[in-house]
Amino acid sequence: MVARITSGATPAGALYYNKDKIDRGEGRFLVAFNTPMQVTDERYFDIREALRCFEPYLEANRRTKNPVFHASLNPAPEDRLSNDELRQIAREYMERMGYGAQPCFVFLHEDIERRHIHIVSLRVGLDGRKLAHDFEARRSREILDALERHYGLRLAAEGDAKQTYDTLSKLDYTKSDLKRQLASLVRSTRYRYYHVFCDDHRTRNCDRCIRQVNRAKHFLPELIVFRKDS
Repeated sequence: MVARITSGATPAGALYYNKDKIDRGEGRFLVAFNTPMQVTDERYFDIREALRCFEPYLEANRRTKNPVFHASLNPAPEDRLSNDELRQIAREYMERMGYGAQPCFVFLHEDIERRHIHIVSLRVGLDGRKLAHDFEARRSREILDALERHYGLRLAAEGDAKQTYDTLSKLDYTKSDLKRQLASLVRSTRYRYYHVFCDDHRTRNCDRCIRQVNRAKHFLPELIVFRKDS
């Protein structure tokens, strides 16, 4: 099992990203921890209510610039876990990471061969202080190792992390919902990538660059888009 952890300034992007998966029939709302929200229909997620659950924590936030915790846990394709097992894994993972008392939403993604879960929570408590996050990647790996042994899962191999990313959906121009498709693509891109503007056209040689909107001929700034994990 491999984890990918990211941070964000606001929870709306991560929640909309997961809600879009549900709306497309490619995901499910599995469970909510430490919130009044209950799962009555796995194919429905009320994002407004979810944001309200986060409000007290965000209003109390003191100085944390990126208070959002967003993790994906990716079992191997051959590990066939039930939804109940995935819920329990999510709970145990968050408790061991130190987020056991935080409001948390867990989603199942089924859009690729590797069924996996996404967890959206917050890095700040009700007192406004940031939760301990030292050696986060190392602690996460140790926790996953323990969960793999407990649930009898395939042990993560070197290089597995490179195979965990969801794919961006291509636009289907033959369908009538092109506007919705485009909105979904933009939201997904914002979740996976960050961008900067640069006046130096020589940055096109940067090996971390994913794409540029090339305006060098007109000596205008270029849009450089990078993967968040780069």
